[in-house]
Amino acid sequence: MKNNVLKIFAIIVTVQIVLLIYSSIFPEINVSFFNRNFKFKFLSIDDIFNFEKKKENKVADRIVSTYLQTDTSKNEKDIINLISKLPVDSLKVEKLAREILNKHLTKDSVENTRIIKDIINNYLTNDFSKPQKLLKKLLLAYLGVNLRNDFLINPEVNKIGPLDAFFNSLSNRKDTSIIRIAHYGDSQLEGDRISYYLRKRFQQKFGGSGIGFVPFMDIAKNVNLTMNNSENWMRYTVFHHRFYNSYYGLSGTVFKFRKYVLNNDSIIANIADSIGLKNYKIFPNAIIDLNLAGYVNYQNISLMYGHSLEDCIVNVYNNSTREKIYTDTLKTSESINIQKLKLPLYLQNFRLEFVCGNSPDFYGLLIDSKNGVQVDNYAIRGHSGDGLLLINSDYLARQIEMLNTKLIIFQFGANVVPYIYTDKQCEWLESVYYSLFMKFRKAAKDASILVIGAGDMATTINGEDMSYPYLPKIRDAQKNAAIKAGCAFLDLFEIMGGSNSILTWVSKRLASKDGHFSSKGQEIIGNELFNALMLEYDLFKIKPVVNNKSISSIKKNK
Repeated sequence: MKNNVLKIFAIIVTVQIVLLIYSSIFPEINVSFFNRNFKFKFLSIDDIFNFEKKKENKVADRIVSTYLQTDTSKNEKDIINLISKLPVDSLKVEKLAREILNKHLTKDSVENTRIIKDIINNYLTNDFSKPQKLLKKLLLAYLGVNLRNDFLINPEVNKIGPLDAFFNSLSNRKDTSIIRIAHYGDSQLEGDRISYYLRKRFQQKFGGSGIGFVPFMDIAKNVNLTMNNSENWMRYTVFHHRFYNSYYGLSGTVFKFRKYVLNNDSIIANIADSIGLKNYKIFPNAIIDLNLAGYVNYQNISLMYGHSLEDCIVNVYNNSTREKIYTDTLKTSESINIQKLKLPLYLQNFRLEFVCGNSPDFYGLLIDSKNGVQVDNYAIRGHSGDGLLLINSDYLARQIEMLNTKLIIFQFGANVVPYIYTDKQCEWLESVYYSLFMKFRKAAKDASILVIGAGDMATTINGEDMSYPYLPKIRDAQKNAAIKAGCAFLDLFEIMGGSNSILTWVSKRLASKDGHFSSKGQEIIGNELFNALMLEYDLFKIKPVVNNKSISSIKKNK
């Protein structure tokens, strides 16, 4: 019996050794079975003898779990209850601040900072409430010099930060104007992705309505509307199908219509009758049909155009009744113009008809309120941002001034990540982005610039999904260019959780491997961006009370 056990053990060990040798020579086996191919992969020797436990990505897990949790915790209910009974008397507000701090702070100073940030971002959002403003100042004062933005760098030079111009505009906003934010990006943003959530938060806090900039045509479906165009419209961008001159709109695009189109396919310039028009389709006008989502409220719709060689008639129809409700004329002009259309406020489904011999250069529509904050989405699929260098500098500055754009956000990088794999390429990338940021710094002297670094993205190396190896260096190149140009920088890579965090986001259906976010993922990023900006804004406002002794005297380590 003993000999049989030894034989069985010897056979098992021999088979394992043979398999180990075989697997090291042939790590993968392809097998055909029932007309289907199956791939089998052996563990490598390194994998077999690697006993190190994989580290969890706690940052990614925390942010994901925070947004995906459905049950309200006991602590959260308690905070909601305390703030719902917020007194008007300032002494009672200070007493409430002490109660919140004593009840909810821990011995972990890092965790305390997070708790107070969450309370401020989630429950003290009403800037028109004096008790809320006071409570917020007191909580921030408790944190004092220890309070910092984990992912947003806003370095001061002579006590002035890159975001101060924008924050000053927010603090001194008027009821007669709109403060605009230009949000530039690639396919991560097109169709109003991410910008939609950022706009929602800003308008909830500072007022405003509408959806801002709307291009005349686009590749992606816009989340706020449906649009149909006559086929004689053409779209030019700074990235592909470039315009013949440098007079682009602020979005980096130009739209024009043609009177003749070849076989419903190609664009041609005006063609003389002598050529024979039988091969061409003739268009007496150009049409854009818009159907706004039911939640879109607005007070003004304006047209942006320029370089018009002749007057152009604009007719507006109610698409529901087919009734013409408004006619206007876009006057001949060599420069950029913003012309307000006098439309009824209830109109959600309408047609714009343009009639003239030579199309002006159109830059898009503005769907706005009369005041508050507006976020304009300027996204071009596949773009890395460098194409914006093509915009005429004077024309760029004029548009920024006319639109009262006070914050410019650049969110690029995803399209360069797969193609950067040397230090030399990172140096080149840094120089390109520095040139871009400086161009806008010079054109927007009274505005702030925020650069958002590339988020995490995964590739497959040796059969395993992981972050692109050079992603941290690409992020550093963007950060270096931003700081050197006097801009603020938001580290999206670290917000997500750093290296391999994208795998957590993918597992929770918040993003795809290539870094594109789902609608829920977009909401998370939009909220994180808003919260980071608002924390910096709160610090900007409360500098005089940071050393408030009555609150800072509470012990930070209980």
